[in-house]
Order: sequence, then structure tokens, then C-alpha cells
Amino acid sequence: MVAAQALVGQVSAVVADSSGNVYFSAENCVFKIDSTGEMTRIAGNGRIGYSGDGDSTLNGQLSFPGGLALDADGNLYIADSGNEVIRQVTPDSVITTIPGSSVPPGLGFLSPISSVAVAASGDILISNRYSNAVWKVSPLGAISRFAGNGEGGYSGDGGPAMIANVGAPLGVAVDASGNVFIVQSTLVRKVSTAGVITTVAGTGISGESGDGGPATQARLSNVVAIAVDSSGALYIAEFAHIRKVSSDGIITTIAGGPLVGDPGDGGPATDAVLIGVTGVSVTPSGDLYIAVSTRVRHVSSSGMIETIEGNGVSYTGDGGPATSAQLNAPSGITLDPGGNLYVADNGSRIREVSPAGVIATIAGGQSFGYSGDGGPATDARMQVYPLTGMAIDLPGNLFVIEQLNSCVRKISAQGAVSTLALLTLPFYPAFPNGLAINGNGDLFVADTKNRLVRRVDSAGNISTFANSNFNFHDRSPYAIAVDGANNVYVSYSDADGLTEYAPNGDSTELAPAVFATTPMTVDDAGNIYAFSNDGLVKIAPDGATTAIGSGGYSFPVDGASALTGAFIVPSAIAVDSIGNVFIADSVFNAVFKLHPLPAPVSTPPNTFPSKNVERRPLPLMRPLDW
Repeated sequence: MVAAQALVGQVSAVVADSSGNVYFSAENCVFKIDSTGEMTRIAGNGRIGYSGDGDSTLNGQLSFPGGLALDADGNLYIADSGNEVIRQVTPDSVITTIPGSSVPPGLGFLSPISSVAVAASGDILISNRYSNAVWKVSPLGAISRFAGNGEGGYSGDGGPAMIANVGAPLGVAVDASGNVFIVQSTLVRKVSTAGVITTVAGTGISGESGDGGPATQARLSNVVAIAVDSSGALYIAEFAHIRKVSSDGIITTIAGGPLVGDPGDGGPATDAVLIGVTGVSVTPSGDLYIAVSTRVRHVSSSGMIETIEGNGVSYTGDGGPATSAQLNAPSGITLDPGGNLYVADNGSRIREVSPAGVIATIAGGQSFGYSGDGGPATDARMQVYPLTGMAIDLPGNLFVIEQLNSCVRKISAQGAVSTLALLTLPFYPAFPNGLAINGNGDLFVADTKNRLVRRVDSAGNISTFANSNFNFHDRSPYAIAVDGANNVYVSYSDADGLTEYAPNGDSTELAPAVFATTPMTVDDAGNIYAFSNDGLVKIAPDGATTAIGSGGYSFPVDGASALTGAFIVPSAIAVDSIGNVFIADSVFNAVFKLHPLPAPVSTPPNTFPSKNVERRPLPLMRPLDW
């Protein structure tokens, strides 16, 4: 694949070698761009997990890989942040975990790993923000604290690095002599080979000043990464700039200028827009590579900038297998009777997965907005973020909540887009969450901000179906679903249970203890699927409750029991006619399918849990089969 045409997703870090190869981490993978511009995936399969040691890197799983480093032998080191280890990829593409990088309890090491660097001696340096320290792993696998006493803040210059305050370190780099450089948001500090710590850039006060003068008198802002070249010059990655500290200590800005405008490809790097810088690397020849948002950018030794990977969009895979596609924070899902799955993705588009597993974009595009009514849905601009209620009627028309646009958009079966309903009250724009449809074609909207359940008929007429403004100050509807008998189920923000509304509007309070502000759905038979202290549960009409997903935490293995898996942030849930449950997870950037297994274990009927249960944070759940 040509890297400049690739759409990989959010880039976390970048490193380059002397042969012109560039490596970057993105979306639970590591990619390589060779000197011809060809891009290949060299580690990770795109799914969060921890597996593959001793095997081909493409079969291994990574979890939020961050910093990258290379040694003189061409071994690549990956800060596998979510797994709290350092992984090594050899030149012949075998992945292993570095011995000693999995820190034993009691040393004060806290997830996640921020960055990694490798010294010529073979020592591996690991910055660990939440332990306020930088750690060292020796070639024999012994781990020890290298810098920082575990306390936050900034102190200790001129003394031993081990007893200095090195609060929240992020980037780390090593020069050819073995000096280590550590980033602290508004500072860059140096630990000499004798173990003495000093400040080499920044004053500890956030700002953007000092160019042309001593780096120790300059103000830095949101520093996230650092690189060092063969002359000892430092390259400091701020959120929107790259600054260089020469070997004689003078600081200048060498990339990044205005905060808005054209990215600046083909022009001076100092005129380019760099928003969301996450990493920086420099080659012996002086070429600079910058990880910024969803791009990798190259600054030549003459100071000109170009994009070598990405165009700012975090999705891939249209026309191919959905399991190989890139999703970015999927925010809503629904199913049609034919088994097609619809996914709100990337905040700006709707994608369809066919029963054969092929994915395609059917609405929206590369940018957010609100336009295109009356034309093809693929030309429209949409705002399907942060959460997106979705529903489909029998003729195949798809209805989509756009929270930030306070509306319901309709995508016809013929592929045309229109606005069915604007969900606003005088002076009070809506912030709709859930969306469901009944057998008559009426839509029901959970208007969270206005504390209403609203009905929208097929002609777009809006009426109030349920009003929770009286007597309740914090009773806002969140999730909503409709069963085969046209009963409407609503979760409210102040309740542990659900409210069921009959077609005539009569309400019944149901007692199952579920999380009110997480997704919920109901199948045609009236079985409720929701999240609770017990994990993902199925609640039958008679109250019998079955746990179908774990309330614990473990990385997923396809085909494993759902009771051993976990979700991080479930954003939507749907169920098909044969009981398969589909869950979108906006952190895992995936949609999971749970297959029912026979003989589940249920609690006795009519024994809903007491509503006086402890309300714990949403459990980390990601089941695959149940």
C-alpha cells in the first residue's frame, strides 16, 4: 500500500532508521514505510490484546502501543502501554516481550508506559507517567528506578536523578554518549552518564516564548516527546510545534506555525499546521519525522514539510472484510431484518456490514457537519458523535440521531438523505441519545437534555410521549428500545431500573438493577439486554436474569466464553432475531458479536435484584460468546 494514500488512524509515535525506513504506531498496530513510500503492517493485528510472543508479529496482539525505539541491530522496541510491557520485534519479524519489562508489584510502577528508548549499552529506558519515574531494564532483564523519587513536581537539579522530583515524565531519549533526556510537559531534563540531573530546556512555566535565546530561559507548552541527533541537538515535540535546541543550548521553532489553515504540504515547515503532535524522530541525515493526529509528516533537512502517511481520516476497509477494516470510536449500531449491520463510525459516517461480512460506507464522509439533504447520502455531512441512536424500518429506511445537530436524519432505502425532524424546543436545543422504532413506523427519541421521550411519526410530526420534567429535576431519559408488542422501554438517569410504557402510554416501573447511562436493547419477545453490576445481562419478561457477559476484565479471544471477556466503553447494543448480540465499543474501536450458547444459568423468576445496590463504575467488559 502506498503510505501517502493510506488511512490508518490516530498515530501515537514515530521512529526512523538510517536506511530511510519509518515506523509508526497506530490503532493497536505498528506500520513500516520503506524508502520507496510503500507501507506494510509489521506488528499487531488491530485487535486489542496480549498474544503472539515467539510467533510472527502479524499474529500478535498489542494494546494501545505508544513509544517506539530502534537499536543498532535493527530491533524495534514497542511501548505496549495497555499490557504494561515492552515488546521487541526482530528484523526477521518475531515478536517477544522483553524480560523484566513486566514490573513486579511493589516497585511503584503504574500503567501506562509512556515512552521507550534504547541506549548503546543495551539498557532500555521506560518513562512511566503515573509512577513519576523513569525506569531502566538491563540487558539481563533486571529492572530498576533510573530517575525520579516517585513524587510529582520538579526539583533536584544538580543532584542524583534517583532522588529528584520528576513528575509525570512522558518522552524519553538517549544520545550516543548515554545521556538520557526526559520530557516533563513544560521541561526537558538531562541525566548525565554520572547520574546527575539538570534542566536543559524550559522554565517549568507553561508558555511559548524564548526562540533565539537560551533554551533554559524559554517557555514550553504541552511537551509530549523528544528526539536527539548525532550532534546532540534536541527536538522537542509540543502539541502544535517542534522546537530545536542546538548543541550550544539555543532554542528555535523549526516546524508548526498557525493553529488553523491548510496543513502546509510542500512549503516551509514553520508555516505548517501541526495540531495534535504525539511523536518526533530524527535521522542521522537530519530528516525529521513527526507523528501528528492521523498523519506522519516529514520535514527535510532543508526545512520543507510533506505528509507521507494519512490524510486526516481514521477509517479503512470499504469493499473488503469488515474484520479487517478500521473503525474509529463507533458510536451507534442497528440491524435490519436481512442481517445487515449499520455502524456509526468516525463521527461523520455510516457504514454497512453485509451478512457476508463486507463493509461499505453508505452515508457521510470525511468531515463533520450538517449538509446534503435531498442528495446522495454519501455526499452528506453528518455529526454522529459522541453517541448515536439508530433504527431501521421495514422498507429499509435508516434513521440516525445526530446529537450535536439536535436532529433525526433519514437515509432512504434508495440512498438519499433528509432531515426527518429537528429536535429543538424554544431556547432549548435537544441532546438526544437513544432512538427506537415500533411496528407502525413511529420513532421514539430519548431527549436527554429536555427530559422528554418524544415520538416522531413517519411524516416527521413530533409529539411528547413521556414527560419527566414534573417532580423530577434530574430524571433524564437515556437509552430507549421497543419490543415486538410495541412496548417502549426507557432507562432514566436517576433510576437503577427501567420504565416500560405500553402502547397507550401507561407506565410500569421495572426493578432490574441496570446502569442507566449505558446502552440497552430489547428483542421482539421482550427480553432486555443491559449492563449491570453483574456485567452484561439478559432479563426475561418474567424477571429471570442471565449473566451473558463478564463484569471483570480480560483481553478478548475470539470464540472464548463471553463470561471471560470484557468491554471498555460499550457505546451501543443491538440483538438480532436469533439472539446474537452486537456491541460497539468506542475504545476497542470494534463491534463484537456474541453468539448464544445452550443451557445458561439463570436466577429464579420474579426475583429482580433490590434497587438498593451499590452503584459501581461501569465494569470493564468485552465478551465474545455466551
